[in-house]
Amino acid sequence: RRSSDLDGVLCIVSETTERVVAQRELAKAQERLSQALNSSGMVGTFAWDVQSDTFYSDTRFANMFSVDPAKGEKGAPLAEYLAGIHSDDADRIAAAVHDAVATGNRFVQEYRLLPKDGAIRWVEARGECLYDEQGDPSRFVGVVVDITSQKEAQERQRLLAREADHRVKNIFANIHAMINLSARSDRKSTRLNSSHITI
Repeated sequence: RRSSDLDGVLCIVSETTERVVAQRELAKAQERLSQALNSSGMVGTFAWDVQSDTFYSDTRFANMFSVDPAKGEKGAPLAEYLAGIHSDDADRIAAAVHDAVATGNRFVQEYRLLPKDGAIRWVEARGECLYDEQGDPSRFVGVVVDITSQKEAQERQRLLAREADHRVKNIFANIHAMINLSARSDRKSTRLNSSHITI
C-alpha cells in the first residue's frame, strides 16, 4: 500500500510539475510577444467572438479606437469599436468585416480612426475568421498597426512631387515664352533689315 500510495503521489506531482512548466512557458511566450509588440510601435491585437458579438482587445487596440481598455479586456460589442472609425471609412470596413466572415478571405484594410482628441490616425488591420467543426464562424482574430507616420510621409512625397511637377511646367512655360519672344524678335529684325535694303 505504501508503495502504491507513493506511486500515486509521484504521479500527481509529475502532472502538477508539467502543468507548472507549461504555465511558465506560456507566460514567457506572452512576455516575448508583449515585448515584440511594444518594440514594433503602436500595434494592437484583437479577438472577436462572432456568435456572441463580444470583441476583446488589448490596451493598445482599445486606446486607438477610443474604447475603455477595461471594456477591451472584458469584451464589448463590435459596434463600439466601429464607432471609432472615421465616418468616411466606417461603411467600407463594416462591409469588409462581414465579407471576411462570410467568405473566409483574409481581412486586410487601411482606414482612418478619429480619436477623441480629434487627431486623425491611419491604421492597417489584418485578420481572419476562424470556424468551428460545423463550419460556422467562431472567432475573428488579428492585429492593427498604426501607420500614420507612413501615410504622412507619403502625403509629403505627393506634395513634393506635385510641387516639382508644377515647377517643371513653369520652367518649360518660361522657356517656351523665351523661344517665342526670340522668334518674334528675329522676324521683326528680318523685316527691318529687308525694309532697309529696299530703301
